[in-house]
Amino acid sequence: MTDSNDFHPETLLCFTAGVSAQDIEKATQVFNEADSGTVALHAVAVSPSLLGMPVGTALEGLRAGIKPPDFDVSVPGPGECRVVLVDTASRDRIISVMRSFKAVLKEPGNLIFAVITETARNWTFEDYFSHLIAEHEFMKNRKPENNPDMKKL
Repeated sequence: MTDSNDFHPETLLCFTAGVSAQDIEKATQVFNEADSGTVALHAVAVSPSLLGMPVGTALEGLRAGIKPPDFDVSVPGPGECRVVLVDTASRDRIISVMRSFKAVLKEPGNLIFAVITETARNWTFEDYFSHLIAEHEFMKNRKPENNPDMKKL
């Protein structure tokens, strides 16, 4: 991480993987236009060099004004999933970010959205992405009828 950037508390940060720079820019623009200027979305693509970094460390760096190094936005992870990690607890903001990305992406069904939790802040991006992709695959392939906890309708 090198150059300085000015991030204010009203900046909503998110990290992406497998999303093109053009789509990040379009989604950010859609969010910022829809939000009426109360908060600005800043999305950062996770590069291979950031995969081993704890999520919380990267967030702290961005909040301190440290810009990530050059990145390659083509880090999709197993299963070619695209991932958007959002640093907020606000349900409305999460929904706004989701809508913004889904509005600009082709085939948004293979897009994983996650809120950066306190636990996730201690995980590396690589571990967090692997966990999310495994959950996503499980949810796509599970059969409720095989789950004894599911009631028959």
